[in-house]
Amino acid sequence: MIDIPKGISLWLHISSVVFLIGGALYGRLALRSAAAVMAKESADKFGDAAAGRYRGQVLITIVLLVVTGIYNYIHTGAHSVRYHILLGIKLLLVLHIFAATLASTRPNNPRRVRLLTGAGLSGLLAILIAVYMSQVA
Repeated sequence: MIDIPKGISLWLHISSVVFLIGGALYGRLALRSAAAVMAKESADKFGDAAAGRYRGQVLITIVLLVVTGIYNYIHTGAHSVRYHILLGIKLLLVLHIFAATLASTRPNNPRRVRLLTGAGLSGLLAILIAVYMSQVA
């Protein structure tokens, strides 16, 4: 039988991951390239405006990821030691992603590009670990 709440939770979780990691990579690659052709003052205003609009969405996404992650973990069966080790590593990466994306949305942040790069790369690694975890169970 189909477990609808679990399916909705999994869909929300994956959609939130796509939004958070995709947003970090988009900010790093596309917005940085667009700002590179602007004057310094205009580029700073552009970056601050984009980051300000992104902050609220990042906070909502983080809350969704925490809630659906806990729900998904509770509603799955018993796991091996290897699974829990990988989960610990993945959660450390996720904490880094949360911190970096939130820090990147601060106004007048000269390290925004570096923070988004780190969040994007950590996100890709966390996704790789999650795929492996789904096979280990």
